[in-house]
Amino acid sequence: MSRKLRAGLECTNRIGHKFLRDGPAFGGSCILKDARTLMKSAQDNDTPLRIVETVVAVNQQRKRAMARKVANAFGGNGNLRGKTIAVLGLAFKPNTDDMRDAPSIPLITALHDMGAKIRVFDPVGMRQPKR
Repeated sequence: MSRKLRAGLECTNRIGHKFLRDGPAFGGSCILKDARTLMKSAQDNDTPLRIVETVVAVNQQRKRAMARKVANAFGGNGNLRGKTIAVLGLAFKPNTDDMRDAPSIPLITALHDMGAKIRVFDPVGMRQPKR
């Protein structure tokens, strides 16, 4: 993203700087739902939107890739038994407890499936994970 475009988007109250910081993948209920709805509508009308389909697919791949990167940091064999891993930040955006389609969920699931013991913390969003 160009510096000028980022600077302009950061000035808006609706987007602001907090939504433009890189993470392992995008999350949240709206953008993914909107992308899937757009894809379905395009497919239903025999006008597939390959770029939107690719964005959604790559986003899902990035979530899985993050877990592999963590595993690689511990030797790369995919076995994290005996390891305790902290995940800091659970919600898909800062200052909220909203975890709908948050990238932290598949990351935590994948790390757990590899045998890791997981500790999590989010300064705002701890109520939902405790359930």
